Amino acid sequence: MVNKSQKQVAGKDSTQIQAQSINIYSGITEERAREISRETMLQVLEKCAFESGAVAQQRIEAFQDIVLPRIESIEKNFVSFSDPAFQVLYKKAQISAACSGRELDYGMLSELIAHRINNKDNIKKKASIEKAVEIIDKIDEDALCGLTMMHVMSQFCPVSGSISQGLLVINNLYSKIQYIDLPCDKTDWMDNLDILGAARIQSVTSFKKFSEYIMGSWDGYVCCGIKKESPQYELAINKLKEVGLPDDFLIDNELLDGYVRIPVVNKEKIDELQLLVQIDGITTQSSILLSEQQKTVVAEIFEMYDKTPALVKTTQEAFKNKLRSYEAIEKAHVWWDHLKPYFQITSIGRAIAQANAKRIDQSLPDLD
Repeated sequence: MVNKSQKQVAGKDSTQIQAQSINIYSGITEERAREISRETMLQVLEKCAFESGAVAQQRIEAFQDIVLPRIESIEKNFVSFSDPAFQVLYKKAQISAACSGRELDYGMLSELIAHRINNKDNIKKKASIEKAVEIIDKIDEDALCGLTMMHVMSQFCPVSGSISQGLLVINNLYSKIQYIDLPCDKTDWMDNLDILGAARIQSVTSFKKFSEYIMGSWDGYVCCGIKKESPQYELAINKLKEVGLPDDFLIDNELLDGYVRIPVVNKEKIDELQLLVQIDGITTQSSILLSEQQKTVVAEIFEMYDKTPALVKTTQEAFKNKLRSYEAIEKAHVWWDHLKPYFQITSIGRAIAQANAKRIDQSLPDLD
């Protein structure tokens, strides 16, 4: 029997979407996949002078040891090796691996190959991936670090409804991405990205301050919420009860004493909220999301937040101070605010940055 008591928790780590497709490829064995990999490697080595052949082979084999297990983790039957277009891309990845002396490039190339497999029917993405594979060895390491840091800062937000827990996760991620000093002062690293088509420098505009960007994106964190025991609070509680949600759905606002908020990083995450249900006395997480009616009510409560200017300013200052208490976030914050000129990451740059981020932290989601 299912106990009807429920408790709200944070959103899901990821959204899974299943689509049906039809292909004519037949799966092949791992042994055959390795044979194909060796065949394409020999084609690459034919283009190398005798003196460089041994080094090129060593690098390609190092790449192969990383990429084949990664492919197998996606498709057990190595079906992509039956696709002529994939074989061409794989060979280009081997060429880039042969030209590179950096081990980190092999991990990025592996993630780009995985990205290609997951998007085999998307022509636009395949074009970006192919270009990314071709230029991996030409990106300077500080440019790569800067590109990845900017991508992560602009694309990733916390999942947890708790502000402290969410910022801790982001701080840990930023710390991993800062594996070398972030590029400062000089703009040659931006030029490197611009030349390769990974970014576009735009001198006529500038970046928003990082705190302003975050406060605009994370409006579920940077908010006043609803004052406890106020008429608005009583109205919110009644709305929750009407759709079967518990009183403790609202949590204390860490930034403002005496106020409560919905535990989401921003309003969009309301669609991903789910509940905990007690089954036979044991609390387990339900895979059932909120109903459409419940989502509507929660969104209405979100709009009921206090928007008194003075109170909003107090909350924003509290959030800024909290941001500064996390070392890696503060380091990235200062770096972002001193970036000049403005640059925009291209689809090629996003593919490379995500591949590098995934290489560094395997818990990150695959690039869409």
